[in-house]
Amino acid sequence: MDTNTIQHLIQQLAQSQLETDRRMQETDRRMQETDRQIRELRKSVGEVSRSIGTFAEGLAYPSLERIMAEQFGATSIGPNVKAFKNGKTLELDVLGYANGDRNIAIIAEIKTRLRDAD
Repeated sequence: MDTNTIQHLIQQLAQSQLETDRRMQETDRRMQETDRQIRELRKSVGEVSRSIGTFAEGLAYPSLERIMAEQFGATSIGPNVKAFKNGKTLELDVLGYANGDRNIAIIAEIKTRLRDAD
């Protein structure tokens, strides 16, 4: 091979490398955009899930309030109660209790989908 041919091959190789680098940068940019979209989608799904749970709790609360009062004698009933102990948090959807002739506490957990683990 003569010098011109070798230089031409080197130029082609350099151009090919530049094109490969450009494509890799574009691929990296697209992957970052895809990652951003996935994060946004996860956030949106989480918000929808929380909204469904809040909706279900709102539907169930009036019935639970009546049942706790009429059938169990609860004199205090409240939604969304948090209890703290040893750095841990326990969230209760509904808590009812009575201190008097009967000392009781009733806890209700509202689920939109019940699983064995629940």
